[in-house]
Amino acid sequence: MKQKFLTAIIALAVMVGTGVSAPLHQVAHAQTFSDVPSTNPYYSSIEALVASGVLQGYPDGTFKPNQPVNRAEAIKMVLTGIGDKPSNGLYNTGFTDVPLDVWYAGYVFEGALKGIIHGNPDGTFAGSRTVNKAEFLKMTEQAFQVDLSPYQNITGNIAADVPAGTWFTPYVGYAKAVGLIYATVEDTLSPEKLLTRGECAQILHKMMYVKQGGYVQERLSMAEASIIDALLKVYRNDIDGAVAQAGIALERSEEALNINPESETVQATHLLAEAFQKLFQAYKAGTLQSYAHVVLYVNEAKSLADQAVEVSSSAQYFATQVHEHGDSLLSQVKL
Repeated sequence: MKQKFLTAIIALAVMVGTGVSAPLHQVAHAQTFSDVPSTNPYYSSIEALVASGVLQGYPDGTFKPNQPVNRAEAIKMVLTGIGDKPSNGLYNTGFTDVPLDVWYAGYVFEGALKGIIHGNPDGTFAGSRTVNKAEFLKMTEQAFQVDLSPYQNITGNIAADVPAGTWFTPYVGYAKAVGLIYATVEDTLSPEKLLTRGECAQILHKMMYVKQGGYVQERLSMAEASIIDALLKVYRNDIDGAVAQAGIALERSEEALNINPESETVQATHLLAEAFQKLFQAYKAGTLQSYAHVVLYVNEAKSLADQAVEVSSSAQYFATQVHEHGDSLLSQVKL
């Protein structure tokens, strides 16, 4: 059962994370680049950003999704994402290693002016150095003026490799909360990982998606991210953590529902959040050998999932997962 459960978790994470087939994020494009087929995990993000003029490919018809991104390329990518394209000219950036006429000087100048980048203590920008995940998240979130106040004074670990108190904790904390990134089954987020063009495209695309949708979409993204995190916690046998994350998902979806109660997507997401909360409560009841409660919670979860599908067909995949895991639990009940 554990392998089947992990397969379902991965499917859900891919669905929500990449936008390839996510019901709330779905984007359809014809293949543009010879090296980015529709099966590529970054396909949807790359196609969307190219279509909107944020990114470009190479003259040979490739995108090179696995090519590393340096800091100069990263700041250009982020600023283009917010529609800020400096004019040609000479720019005194204040960084000793950025010539006035280098191609990225204007982007570095604008990035520093907006407080997106600050450089190194020795007065350099290090534009040729490959950007890591924490740096790119900071650039992206600063550019889109994300409110990081809820993540400034976090006392617990964001993940096994993201302790409280580091400079990147708020940025990684927000990114995880809204689904820009997801933890592995080992509860790692790899903040120091060097990023590729495909990975940067995916993060930027998700950030644009969240911000363009406003507060309601941000709440829905947080709810989806919490559901994925809860599923991963169940896989790691952290049932209490899963129940807690399900509660957070329910809170976020309820906030969205309070703002836009007429939206079928919001209604369906809220019902699914309730369904998953019941499902995780059923797992908890099972660990306590309270089998009557397992049956009760599973049936309630399945009913809520069915209601979500009635409201919006986009909920079908999540609802199917609720039914399958619920039925698996019921098959193990001893009354």
